[in-house]
Amino acid sequence: MPSQDHLTASVVSPEPDWIKYLENDGTVGDVAFFSENLSATYAQKNGDIIGMALIKKDGQNLKLGDTCAQNGGSFIVL
Repeated sequence: MPSQDHLTASVVSPEPDWIKYLENDGTVGDVAFFSENLSATYAQKNGDIIGMALIKKDGQNLKLGDTCAQNGGSFIVL
């Protein structure tokens, strides 16, 4: 009988690639961007959500906003 491990295995998310940025108050923060290239499975329309931006605050990863498709590129809605 084939192994069913792949059905019960937990999903492991990779650690985000954090980028440093300067906050309005002069402190340095961390931001990460996640997106999927879904154009291979369906045509993206302007406004489709294709990812998100995260910030690291007090040791937690918090969602900053959604990444949306726009004219073959993308933008972030905060």
